[in-house]
Order: sequence, then structure tokens, then C-alpha cells
Amino acid sequence: MKFRGSFNYSVDAKLRIMLPNELRAAMKEMNTGSLIILPGFSDKYKYLFLLPKAYCDKIETKLENLKFFDGTAQKIFTFFFGNSFEIEPDNQGRIRIPPLLHKMMGFNNDVVITGEGDFMKLWEPADHAAMLKEELAPASGRLEDLLKEINEKYGI
Repeated sequence: MKFRGSFNYSVDAKLRIMLPNELRAAMKEMNTGSLIILPGFSDKYKYLFLLPKAYCDKIETKLENLKFFDGTAQKIFTFFFGNSFEIEPDNQGRIRIPPLLHKMMGFNNDVVITGEGDFMKLWEPADHAAMLKEELAPASGRLEDLLKEINEKYGI
């Protein structure tokens, strides 16, 4: 099972959001109870990654191959490990956004949760809407370029 769909939710006063039933079902099928939350890589759009623990473990294994004495690798360590947190849904299916990440993203009362296949993203709604319009709307012409790029890179 993969994470699929887009969902609009509110952030409560304790920085919690409800995970949609569809995404919780995918977590259950993947046999993952915990998620790793960390900032997205875009300098244009605000979002957080929600990675199943096992998926994150694979990434961390690859990061271990980076050299300790390499300055560039140290920046990746700081970004990845210094800004990531392990979280678990509570009994009601809510997750809590760590205050550091909530402040970093500038989230207000609403978020968009998107299924992204093997992981999820938590978006600031205006950034999600802008990304859809600027990057994925057929009229932008960018979607076709992205599909060609992925096809050339991965042969899909």
C-alpha cells in the first residue's frame, strides 16, 4: 500500500493534527507506528516530510557512508539529524508537530497532508496551492518537462 491523496486539516493549540484514516491505514499495512518528521528541501515552498521509520532507516544507512571529516557531509548531518524528530500518532490518530518545525515552517491553523507514495508531506496550504499551480498545472508546461526529466533519468 502507498500513501495517496490530499487532505486539509487544522492544527490545534497543542500543535497536533489528525492523520486521515486512509494514511493511518497505509501506516498499519506498512507496519509502522512511528514517523520521522523533518523539513522539506525546497527553498520556495514550505513543507515537512513525514517518513515511516523503516523508510528513514534506509536513508540513514546511506548517510552513514558519508565521511565524518567532509564539511559538506557535516551540513547534511546537521540538516537531517538536527532537524528531524521521531513522532507517533496518539490513540486518536493525531501527530504533534515539534515546536521547532512548526515555527520554522510558519504554519498557522491549517495544513495540507499529501500522500507521496512511500512517505507523506505536510504543507503550508498557500505553498501547496502555489506548487500545484506553478509546477504541476498542465497549463504551466512544467509538468510535461518534469515527466520527461524523470523518464530520461529513471526510464519510466
